[in-house]
Amino acid sequence: MVTRKFEHCAVREGRAYCYDTGRKQMVPVDDLPDGVTEIALGEDHRCALAEGQVWCWGRGDHGQLGHGRLLGSAKPVRVEGLAGIRHISAAFRHTCGLDGAGQVHCWGGNMHGQLGDGTRMSRPRPQRVEGLAGVIDLKVHDAMTCAVRRDDTYCWGQGAWHAFATEDIADTDPQPPTPVPGIGQELPPSPEIVTVEVQVP
Repeated sequence: MVTRKFEHCAVREGRAYCYDTGRKQMVPVDDLPDGVTEIALGEDHRCALAEGQVWCWGRGDHGQLGHGRLLGSAKPVRVEGLAGIRHISAAFRHTCGLDGAGQVHCWGGNMHGQLGDGTRMSRPRPQRVEGLAGVIDLKVHDAMTCAVRRDDTYCWGQGAWHAFATEDIADTDPQPPTPVPGIGQELPPSPEIVTVEVQVP
């Protein structure tokens, strides 16, 4: 079960289910392929992982759906240009996927540089995070993204530099993925980061 605010979704036997407030019960999500293994919930969008590909639906004005347009969709649409994805994580207005080669791909809102591309420009298509390989786990929260490698953890986006950097820097331009001092193969010891996938009001 994945929960965010008053939204609830789950995967059962390869099918995705989300709570329907009108019918007051969990209902299957139509128009998804069989073999769903994971669901991630953003503020107003949802994504599902099936057979290495990602499908998203909901609000899309910041590119959250990854289909190349700043448009929402009530039905799941396939995220363009992704294959071999093994894990997804979504937050406020962006989503990231981790592929089998240990590369991170992000799309959606980017006001605080949470996509890791060095800009504040929203991206309606996935962008690979350059200079970061060998990732084994990934979590996003609001406007921050963190990636775990075998011996270290990197974070980027809102607050990442100030929270974990070892020197002072003005909060002007987006910073590249920043190593978290003292953290190895684990996520930063922040309850906000650890509970990205399960959030309650």
